[in-house]
Amino acid sequence: QRFVSDIKNGIKPKKAIIFFRTEMQLIATYEYLLELCPQFDEQNKSIPFVMCHGAVGKATDENIVERKNEIKLFLSTAKMVMGVDLKDIQIVIFVRPMNQLQHILQGAGRAGRKKMNGMRQRVLVYVLFNSQDLGGNVPGLEDSVRTFCTSKTCLKVQLREHFDGVGKESGSPDWCCSNCD
Repeated sequence: QRFVSDIKNGIKPKKAIIFFRTEMQLIATYEYLLELCPQFDEQNKSIPFVMCHGAVGKATDENIVERKNEIKLFLSTAKMVMGVDLKDIQIVIFVRPMNQLQHILQGAGRAGRKKMNGMRQRVLVYVLFNSQDLGGNVPGLEDSVRTFCTSKTCLKVQLREHFDGVGKESGSPDWCCSNCD
């Protein structure tokens, strides 16, 4: 709602990417945004949000690359987990977790690029889920994702353990993860 409110009031919203597990969820959200922002239609080249999934055509992909610095909200399936270098992404949201922990890490990596001073910008990453999204009947969902999403310990330590085999504290607890705050 904040995004739509900012757009309607002429306020520049924070740049974000939202990942969806399915194209159906993504398209429904895109259509909902179009309903909330009737000043835009799908043909409008200045529309501040775009969808990116396997079924979009080459022209849409080219439009996204061409306008990537103007677009404020990217709605995507796993297609954008790797690929287009997006600058200034401040918020990453996963609506239902991706099936593999590496996809969550890569998706979060779409944000937090290095600034001119060499430091990475701070980024908010949200993984939204309920117990059904993590159930044993979810096809392809790795146990590491279930563990990561339900953990009460430091998420950075968990990622280090999973990918490097070494889990150690991450220096300053300031701005670490939702479990450390």
